[in-house]
Amino acid sequence: MYVLYKHLLLIGLALLRSAQALLHPWPALHRRELDEATPVMGNSAGSLSSETEAFIDHQTVTLPLDHFGNNTATFNNRYWVLEEFYKPGGPVFLIDGGESNSLFAVEYYLRGNMTPTRDLAREFNAMVILWEHRYYGRSTPYDITNNTTPEQMQYLTTAQALADLPVFARTFERPNWPLIPLTPDYTPWVIFGGSYSGTRAAFARAKYPTTFLAAYASSAPVQARIDMSVYFEQIARGIIEFGFGNCTRDMRAAVQQIDKQLRLPATAAELKRKFLGKDSEGVGNGGFGLALSLVLYNWQAWGMESCCGNEWGLRNFCDYMETDPETNVTAGAQGWAKETGVQWVIDRWAQWPKLIGMVNRYLGQNCEGYYGTGNDGTIYCDRFDAARTDSASISWAWLICSEWGFVQSVNLGPNQIVSRYLSQKYGQDLCYHYFPTGVSSGFLPHKPQVEKVNGEFEGWNMRASNTFFTGGKYDPWTSLSVLSSEKWAPQNVVSHDIPTCGMPTPRNKIFGYLMKNTVHSFDIFGGKKQRHFPEVNDALGIFSTALKEWLECYDRKYGLSMGTLHPTSPAGDDLGDHIRDVICGYGL
Repeated sequence: MYVLYKHLLLIGLALLRSAQALLHPWPALHRRELDEATPVMGNSAGSLSSETEAFIDHQTVTLPLDHFGNNTATFNNRYWVLEEFYKPGGPVFLIDGGESNSLFAVEYYLRGNMTPTRDLAREFNAMVILWEHRYYGRSTPYDITNNTTPEQMQYLTTAQALADLPVFARTFERPNWPLIPLTPDYTPWVIFGGSYSGTRAAFARAKYPTTFLAAYASSAPVQARIDMSVYFEQIARGIIEFGFGNCTRDMRAAVQQIDKQLRLPATAAELKRKFLGKDSEGVGNGGFGLALSLVLYNWQAWGMESCCGNEWGLRNFCDYMETDPETNVTAGAQGWAKETGVQWVIDRWAQWPKLIGMVNRYLGQNCEGYYGTGNDGTIYCDRFDAARTDSASISWAWLICSEWGFVQSVNLGPNQIVSRYLSQKYGQDLCYHYFPTGVSSGFLPHKPQVEKVNGEFEGWNMRASNTFFTGGKYDPWTSLSVLSSEKWAPQNVVSHDIPTCGMPTPRNKIFGYLMKNTVHSFDIFGGKKQRHFPEVNDALGIFSTALKEWLECYDRKYGLSMGTLHPTSPAGDDLGDHIRDVICGYGL
């Protein structure tokens, strides 16, 4: 919608969700420490054996491994159900857990007091399901490790994972409500998601409209794209608009000079020791560029701010960079590089006390840093390009290396803020690190098949009816959403006018809300701090009004409405009469 997965900041091997996590560009809910009032259980990078079950017990459903071929194998997929607000006649809300072990999202989505989906469930008397994506958590047909073969990974695709949803929905029932039919034929289903799961929500409504009546798609990058240099371009724009243009100018001057120094082995080694400490000479230039880019990590979830008291946010970094420690004078609009020289800026960056902590935590290193105090125990500071070993990173790497791309490479030009060694090639090479036999096996393409994905699901040209899109103005992923204003995007008009039920919007128009002053999935992943943003509440209010209208057009075969009976089934229909008797028996 965020545990930081080491390479994912570069190639999408990095949503939701925040700074206390591993590198992951689509932060998933459990990867974001929202605030103290919405605790998240566990560590998303942990193995299955280290899981502690949440307060709400999980259920499983048996699903086909291959929906479109001849493989008859099956696997068990995990989900959780909240019945706290349900009343017969109410809808079913399915929250898609996305690219994560969904156990760690249970506390937030199903029990968090400030969760938007809980508020909507209360309002609509809905039953809520948290769904775990295939190949994540315990919803895996195989043990996902670095030894999992490409042949075993081949069933992790966007289409296969989407096809799991209607199969599950057709068989869904609850022991507490044995006489209430909860499948989409008799109960309206609404799907929610943010980041990658927001993309899945929109695709699910478009692909399976008889399963899902409506969809809420937050910060959904529906357009597959290999070159995602716009990720850093969007961050640079935001930093400038928030009044820190001097910081971006100094970053640009610094990385351009750093790139020159990285060309020569001697100056490259000296530079790496300056930033990372001893024994760092073996770090590749791409990995070093990735380490420098970590100062931008918190932007996706928090903009200029920090999460959870760690002071790793961009405001802290830019304030440090743009303040002369001797005079306490703040740099002017042009930054320090023109006034004091670019080397002063590079040295200041290397001396930022928070940098080495971010490198060690997010990249799994134990470097000592500029001050020689950043490590604990034995130094290891040269493993920046190794594949992660946790299952979530491996599964996510497969999806982006095979289909989605999202290579977050250098944004060359006037707003450049990362090293040119964060290149397209570096991103593609990471795929080969994760799956060294992938291409030769025939199951992993030489490059992500973005044209195929966009052809099948229509990318930012999609127009699913009964779908509400939201996004943050400063979210890097908005660039690949239907709300994108990039010059190479359709540049759709965003409208708050509720479309007629079942009718898609015109080609140049989107039903949605672009939230000013916000970043990634601020609405659906937000805690109590985010709920103070007027744009978040406005967006949720518009969707609530729209859903009321769309529910009215739901064609219930046996006349069940939102807690109200208005029979439409033929007189004497035994099942219809029976259902109405059941509802009366529940006292509703």
